[in-house]
Amino acid sequence: MKKRCNLVVIGAGASGMMAAISAASAGLDGIMILEHNDRVGKKLLSTGNGRCNITNIDPDPEYYGSSLFINEVLSGFSVDDTMNFFEDLGLMLSVEDQGRVYPRCSQASAVLDILRFACDRYGIDIICSVKIQSIDKRDGYYSIRFNGIGVETRSVIIACGGKAAPFTGSDGSINPLLERMNYSFAPQTPALVPFAADPALTKTLKGVRVKGDVLLVKGKNNVIARESGEIQFNEGSISGVCVMQLSARVAGDDDLCLAIRLFPELSRQQIFDRLKAKREQMAKAGIADYLIGFVNKKLGIQIIKRSLNEKLNRHCGDLDDNELGKIADMLFEMRIPVRGLCGFDKAQVTSGGLLTAQFDRRTLMSIKDNGLFACGEILDVHGLCGGYNLQWAWSSGYVAGSSAARFVLHNGRGFNQRMAKWGSER
Repeated sequence: MKKRCNLVVIGAGASGMMAAISAASAGLDGIMILEHNDRVGKKLLSTGNGRCNITNIDPDPEYYGSSLFINEVLSGFSVDDTMNFFEDLGLMLSVEDQGRVYPRCSQASAVLDILRFACDRYGIDIICSVKIQSIDKRDGYYSIRFNGIGVETRSVIIACGGKAAPFTGSDGSINPLLERMNYSFAPQTPALVPFAADPALTKTLKGVRVKGDVLLVKGKNNVIARESGEIQFNEGSISGVCVMQLSARVAGDDDLCLAIRLFPELSRQQIFDRLKAKREQMAKAGIADYLIGFVNKKLGIQIIKRSLNEKLNRHCGDLDDNELGKIADMLFEMRIPVRGLCGFDKAQVTSGGLLTAQFDRRTLMSIKDNGLFACGEILDVHGLCGGYNLQWAWSSGYVAGSSAARFVLHNGRGFNQRMAKWGSER
């Protein structure tokens, strides 16, 4: 005989754990989390470079591509609600540059531990290393088969993420089951991801970080978008928050390049004038050292090589004004051809997912299957870098979990009408 429970949450990432905790705090018992990985919260541990950028105090829905659906969910559990939630659980927070919120201890593991402790206190049953084999609905219950066993539940929350960072367990393996249940997906592609670039160039610059403006350019001079911040060179790719923000603007385009402006506050003429002065100062030095003090030494050597297309066996004093002009041009705007985007293995989030039109924006319940909810990255929603995607996880997880609790506790009777009334009173 199959085990029965009130709620099964599929996925123990940020949104899944929030969904389970919010359902339990609303008075629901008999909650089970099924996790694909051998442990919970694996992706959460890697967020914010291991520090966990929990949210951002500037919660503009435009950072998600504003829609009525997104606005409704974010208003259901706000940034203030998120910060109060974690502080009530004993996690001290700190607001840093650009409104980013981190745990004061700067450890993503602390955020995960706080969530695990809450699950333990509420008696939420967590089963790891799960492979979901089927999801069926009959006689008011959902029958979920996994690892050769089964469970029947009154309600289900799909919270298993997208396809980004598959090493953390986000591999899209649930998608075929949902498609068999007649759910549709917007095409899933990597988002917030580095640009692929010529390894011959990037290999020599591996690990170099610079600050400046970066423009995404199509063709010769069609500027698609512009961002500012830290740019990082990796072997075969270019990344950094500002670069990955630009990745969201790529839609199958080719003939693209990144135009990096290392000194956006200076005109081309001002850069040239400084180079002339430095030529006098460095007259007897080799040209490999010419840009020391201007830019990272590795980058300076590459700029000299690309500008002059020759070996570095001359002195700075030998450079003429025409050659200085070529170097000034590249310091003003260095263009690097890119080869599209890197794959899901280097992506922070997934663009695309379950079409939001299939879910009620007030409750995140399916409009065709009562008792089935979805939250987090599996939905066709993603935001910019800076804590926005985790805020979506907290908000959507809370809305789905609290709604599922109300659905079960009221046996689904008049649920939509009650939720409409509840939404109007918020």
